[in-house]
Amino acid sequence: MTEVLVAYDDTAPARAALDTAVSEAAHRRAGLVVLAVLELPVSPNEPRAYGTMGDGPSASGPYVAPPEIEAILEAASERLASTRAHATYIWAAGPPAEVIVEAAQARDVALVVLGQGHHGMLGRFFGSDVAHEVESHLGRAVMAVEAHDAR
Repeated sequence: MTEVLVAYDDTAPARAALDTAVSEAAHRRAGLVVLAVLELPVSPNEPRAYGTMGDGPSASGPYVAPPEIEAILEAASERLASTRAHATYIWAAGPPAEVIVEAAQARDVALVVLGQGHHGMLGRFFGSDVAHEVESHLGRAVMAVEAHDAR
């Protein structure tokens, strides 16, 4: 089944992105996947060696969603309750652009929808424009949506 992936963090740009993703999924007759990202500087799934290899047990999943991620996914579910949309809710931890790209590739989604903040040239230079990073690494459709007044 074709799917539309939306990254959601319950901010105004993310709410606009969720609204757009619902419309895009309906238009494409696609499934909707809502992804919440626990932003970390590195992926907890990557191997780590802080000393001699084998000095301690390596962390392994599956991980339990932290309360802040559960709250974000619940907010998305509540927002969708008034629509006819059904969604799959997932979460992952790590650098946002990396996590979004990995989820989109793993699910082979047709479209990624992201909330877009106002990042200028310096934001892109310093790597803070997640939509731009996702688009450059993904190689498929990415839709960046600016916030609107909807709550």
